[in-house]
Amino acid sequence: MPDIYFADYRFDLTRMALYQAEYRVPLKPKQAILLHLLLTHHKEIVSKAQILDEVWGETVVSEQVIFQTISQLRSILGDDAIHTYARLGYQWQWPVTESPVSEKPVTGTPIKTDFAAGRRVLPLWVMAGLLVCLSVYVATSQYNYKKPSVETQVTILDKGDLQAGTLSFFDIAEQAIDMSGLKPVQQEPSEISIEQAFQTPELLWSEGQKNWQMWGKLYPESSGVFIHYGIARPGRVWEGYVYASDESELATSLTRRLTALKSLGLFADNHTTTQELVVLSMSRQAPDDPELILTAGRYYIDQGQFDLAITYLDRLIEQFDGHQHKPYVALAHWHKGKVYKMRSQHVLATASLRDMSEVLHETQLEPLKHLYVTTLAWLSYELGNWSLMNQVLEQALAEIMTDGADGLRRFELHILYSILAKKTGQVEKQYHHLNLAQSVLTAHELDKSNQAIVLYHFAIFSGNDSDAEPYLKQVVALPRTGKNYWVQDEAMALLVEYALARGDYEAAHALIQPESQNPRALLLKAQIHAAQAQEAHMMTVLKRAFTLAQQRFDGQSAQTAALRLYRASSSTQEEKLYYLAYLKANTGADWLRHQQISERELAAL
Repeated sequence: MPDIYFADYRFDLTRMALYQAEYRVPLKPKQAILLHLLLTHHKEIVSKAQILDEVWGETVVSEQVIFQTISQLRSILGDDAIHTYARLGYQWQWPVTESPVSEKPVTGTPIKTDFAAGRRVLPLWVMAGLLVCLSVYVATSQYNYKKPSVETQVTILDKGDLQAGTLSFFDIAEQAIDMSGLKPVQQEPSEISIEQAFQTPELLWSEGQKNWQMWGKLYPESSGVFIHYGIARPGRVWEGYVYASDESELATSLTRRLTALKSLGLFADNHTTTQELVVLSMSRQAPDDPELILTAGRYYIDQGQFDLAITYLDRLIEQFDGHQHKPYVALAHWHKGKVYKMRSQHVLATASLRDMSEVLHETQLEPLKHLYVTTLAWLSYELGNWSLMNQVLEQALAEIMTDGADGLRRFELHILYSILAKKTGQVEKQYHHLNLAQSVLTAHELDKSNQAIVLYHFAIFSGNDSDAEPYLKQVVALPRTGKNYWVQDEAMALLVEYALARGDYEAAHALIQPESQNPRALLLKAQIHAAQAQEAHMMTVLKRAFTLAQQRFDGQSAQTAALRLYRASSSTQEEKLYYLAYLKANTGADWLRHQQISERELAAL
């Protein structure tokens, strides 16, 4: 059988590849092998022992890895595709054929189960009862996941923003929310600017908050109007663009978008569902939506699956050429350039940025043009073309002073100029632009979370540790957001390093709050225990950091924890093999060589 068909999918046995409507569905190697095993044994319950043997072979892994890989397949295909039989194993639930299936099987209606050979088949009435119960359970689970609350509340940031004719974003959003079946809720004017909301929506969240908040900005052009909108609640962020050739159609266009997002499950009641699973679920349901194609591409970049990400981005570029799709196409070019830049493929990165600039040429989407400028400046620095780097930044700052742009973009340009000036030895420009950034921060009353990067650079520009320490302490005391968290993590790591250099273990421990349960804080805690030669404490904290990092999709922290556990003298040989297998499966050859992990060590797997 060359191919296996189920629902609207095709599994190519030769390539071990999954397709949906002839589009490749990205799978990691172990996911593909496990799916192959379940499909080719769809009439059986596949035991965990068999899965470990046929998928991981001689590699030492725990049963938790099976559970994680099954969960990943369910997130891609749907919860009803694979059923768990307690203490027995897993079984494929959808009908499998040798030719395309016209319709997807009804969710929650599994195929009949035939237990492994030699087992007694249950009486028909028992099987029927089990199937009914299972169907009700799965259907209820799906309903609870996808059905938004009848009182899904959305508040709109009111900042008196740029208008298109007589309409403001607030007016348009209020109509669209109401017409899409959501409930608009009035609120006082926000202290957070629209630009700040796009950069750091976490600043809008409050403890215990469950309602959604929405914000946006209008970009009028001669041929129509773009709306850049954002919508978020704690743990869930979404943004996109809608377009109308006439301002009277803006509310209708935004209504259609919100209605589509609602039907795809964005506003689902399940607050514990991660952003990643929401993205995968929505992409599976609407594979031809440009906003979701772009979101899926970004997701696979974050997962380090760059080639798969580029297939999504190329598809977006090739398939959508209308004016209304220009923001998505421009961002697709930008993300491709980002991948090429990370791979040091600078010629391809430059070409992608040039394509992005051409797409944006006849638009008024200034934030995307700002993204292009800052990326071009970084790329010019990496290419050693420092005169072009300075020219790009000087021109951008000159234009931003005349177009009445928001202070946040000016602030970011000055900060970037300061960073690149330091890297290129332009000391005068380094301090000049850092001081200008500080002035813009104050003059425009930007949120104080932006102060983190200013203080951090004051610290790293300092001549010694004692001068840097006061700035770093101010950084970690600021509100933590999605924009400044990396600065705070770096500042915290430096403070711990300074304390350990002094041998002040009490001060080092005091920097890590007792309730801190994020992986990076735990890694710092383990570092302190290691400096104190407290091996047992270090191992306990590292293992907790490793588990938590996997649960939160923090690949970098998981790799760091696994590497330290692999090298720990108190790890057993079995544990060492487990962590080495994880590193081999989740990193590349260059990373392993950089960590001085030899071929001889890898051969032990």
